[in-house]
Amino acid sequence: MRLPLDEAILGCILGTAVGDALGLPAEGLSPHRQRKLFGPLEGHRLLLPPY
Repeated sequence: MRLPLDEAILGCILGTAVGDALGLPAEGLSPHRQRKLFGPLEGHRLLLPPY
């Protein structure tokens, strides 16, 4: 199944925006500082706690 070009472009833009939003709190932090602030990052925390 192929998507129309405009739907594919919209999906790409939305996917990029969500990915950027998920990584924003830890952007520019070293791995050590990330663990200190957030604990172990084992999954996303967008809607539900990580499993």
